[in-house]
Amino acid sequence: MEMLAVWDAFGFERATIQAINAGVDILLFANESATVACSDDRAPAAVQVILDAIARGEISEERINESCARILALKSRITH
Repeated sequence: MEMLAVWDAFGFERATIQAINAGVDILLFANESATVACSDDRAPAAVQVILDAIARGEISEERINESCARILALKSRITH
C-alpha cells in the first residue's frame, strides 16, 4: 500500500478505500522510502479511514463482512 506509485497517484486515504472496494481483504503497510516514512500509526490510521468511509457510505458494511468471512475461513483452515 505504500508503494510510491500508489502513494503518489492516490494518497493514503483514497488508496485504502479503493483497495477495500476492489476486494482486498488484508492491507499491508510495510514500506519505507525517502518519500513515505514508516509510521507505527499507519495501521490505526487505516482502520479509522475505513470506519469513516463506511460511515460516509463509500465502503459498504457488506464488503467488510465479506472480507471478514474470507479471513476467518482462511484462519480456520490453517489453525486446524
